[in-house]
Order: sequence, then structure tokens, then C-alpha cells
Amino acid sequence: MPKLVAGTGAGAVIQAAPGAHHFRFIGIEVRPESGAFVYTLMELGSGKETSEAMLPHDIIVDRCYLHGDPGRGSRRGVALNGRSLAVVDSYLADFKEAGADSQAIMGWNGPGPFKIVNNYLEAAGENVMFGGADPAIRDLVPSDIDIRDNHFFKPLSWRKGDPSYTGTEWSVKNLLELKTARRVLMQGNVLENIWLADQDGFAVQLTVRNQYGRAPWSTIEDVTFIHNIVRHTGSGISILGTDDPNPSQSMKRVLIRDNLFEDVSGARWGGHGRLFQILDYRVGTTDVVIEHNTAFQDGPALYAEGKPHAGFVFRNNLSPKGSYGIFGGGVGEGLAAVRTYFPGAVFLKNVMVGATPSLYPPNNLFPASLDKVGFVDLAGGNYRLAASSPYKKAGTDGRDIGADIDALPAPATSGRR
Repeated sequence: MPKLVAGTGAGAVIQAAPGAHHFRFIGIEVRPESGAFVYTLMELGSGKETSEAMLPHDIIVDRCYLHGDPGRGSRRGVALNGRSLAVVDSYLADFKEAGADSQAIMGWNGPGPFKIVNNYLEAAGENVMFGGADPAIRDLVPSDIDIRDNHFFKPLSWRKGDPSYTGTEWSVKNLLELKTARRVLMQGNVLENIWLADQDGFAVQLTVRNQYGRAPWSTIEDVTFIHNIVRHTGSGISILGTDDPNPSQSMKRVLIRDNLFEDVSGARWGGHGRLFQILDYRVGTTDVVIEHNTAFQDGPALYAEGKPHAGFVFRNNLSPKGSYGIFGGGVGEGLAAVRTYFPGAVFLKNVMVGATPSLYPPNNLFPASLDKVGFVDLAGGNYRLAASSPYKKAGTDGRDIGADIDALPAPATSGRR
């Protein structure tokens, strides 16, 4: 494999000139010299361009191996700040830094479209992130983002206290974060290993942020998160609908459907063990839909705080109650939380194992234990519903309650990974 190598202070190994276009990098290893720290390996746009005409476009990273130094790391694998950029069929590893965020892939100053498909993505901070810096182009929101069939991973050797810990306390945050993005598809990914560290252990952060106060148009809209596996995490998905210190737009139209959340545990990984968390201290989200998910968490299935949300749907999900079921800050569990934070919500045909029926809206289901659900093989990790399960074809749409296990990435169809 051909190699492109740079030393400390050399700048990006590959840097796209303003307006550069129609390049395809195939089968290249990109890395620092041994013992060197390079901030960004591939800079497809500097992030400082002030018009779309200046942006690089139509560039593909294909079957490449990008990695930081094993001992020192690197801050970023690929900066996606352009138009029609893609990273496909590639392996990105050892992006890590102590005292600063690091990413395998990050974009903030390009309109898209972006494609991130069939990659191994390893980073300490955020494995993939959009936003996190204000765009230099006015009114720009990274858009049309296709994130499919990737493996997001953090080695346990980065976790202090793990038997494999290698001794450097890298800054660890989450597996996937959107701070400003529009029209995003996240499908068929495996996201695993995140713990309480520099953040509180959520695998996915969907948090509207006008990062430095210069981009009040920042928003998260039209996001679809389907057919993913999230496992070995302190918590699941955190939503913040509107930025709290700086002005921003509010989150609209988010769909979370047919996902498997396994080993979401505050006891094991630190943090709260929350499956879903929805916060907003200014406006409230609009049209967030959470349906047909199968989950195993030890904290609340849903935690809410701040302002109420409009158009919320929570339907056909299957999970244990965990510590507090559906819980609202300041009001407690069950109906009080739903009425306070999700007025007018659709809340139907959820299987909440171990919860108290009288605390919840009608037309939901409350088996006493996971053994009563009727999985094909709970101990072996086969979470399909058996033909004898009372929840087989019992959803509002005639489907099985919980996720479509057959639509998930391969590890879910062959027992525990």
C-alpha cells in the first residue's frame, strides 16, 4: 500500500486547495511519522472558506488506511468541508488526544452532500461529528449526510481502570455527534464502547449548538436513525432541541426507529444508564418520533427536562423499566412526565418490563420480567420474538413490538458480538 507520511508541524498530509475537485484517493495509507503528532491527516477544505465557490468538491477517499501515531495519536482523520465529499470502504484509527477533542471525521463548513459508508471509525472524542465550529459561510448547515454500514468503536484500552488500559487519559466524549445538520440518514451502523469520561457516556448526541455564537441559523432537522446497533454504553441517545447559551433554531423531525440498544448500563460504564434523554431549555423540539426499538438499559427508558415538546411519538418500543421508566425532572415517573414534557403525545403499545401499569397511559404493556416477553433466545442474544410471544404482531401497525431484528447489521442476527 503506498504511504503518505508527515512529521510534527508539517500541517495536513493531504490538503485540498480552494476549489480543488474530482480527485479519488484509492488504497493509500496516510499517517504521521513514528512518534509525531499531526493535527489533520486529510483536510478537504480548511473550514475558513467564506463562499461555496471556494470549497473543494467531488473528492472521494476510497479503501484508504488513515491512522494517528499509536502513542501520540492525531486530532483528526478527515475534515469534510466542501461539496460532494465521501469516505468509503476505509479504515480510520488512533485519532486521540489528551485535553482536546479528536475525530475520525468532522465537518462544519461544507453544504454537502456527504457520504460516510462502510468504514471502521475509531476516535477518542467524537468518532464522527458535524458542527462543533461555526461555519465561515453565512447560513450554511451541513446537509444531505449519508452515514451507513460503519463500525464506530473505542478500544477499552483507552478506558482508565480497564485491565487493558494503556496509561494515557485521552479525552473521550461520544461515538456520534450532530450539532448542526440537515437531512441526515444514519442506517445500519454498529456503535460500541463509550463510558463516563469527558462527557457522561451517551453514545449519540443530537444537540443543536451555535458553537461560538456566530451562527444563529444552526439547527438539526430531518434526521433518520434506523437499523443501528448501539452497545456497551453508559447511555443511549441524548437530544438537546435548542442551544442554551447562544441563539439557534430548534430541532425538528427526528425519527429513531428499528434500532437495538444492548448493554446500556450506568452501573457498568458510568453515567446515568438512560436510553433516551430529551432536553430543551428554550423552545422544545417538534416531531421527534421514537418507535420500534428494542433496548436493554438499567436507567430510565426516557428522561426529559426543561420545556415541553410538540408532536412527540413514543410507540411500539420494547425495553425494561430500568430505574425510573419514563421520568421527568421535577415531576417524577409515568403520566406526570408525559403530561408535563410531552403534552398531546402519542404513547402507545410500548412494552415496559417491570413498570407499574397504573402510572402510565393506557394501551401499553407491562410484563413482570424479560423472561415473560417471549424472545427466541434472550440469553444467547437472539432478540426476535418467538411465535408464542404475546407481543408478536401486536404493534399498532401489525408488526412485532420492538425492532426488526432481521434488518439490523449482521452481529445482531448471529448472537452477541
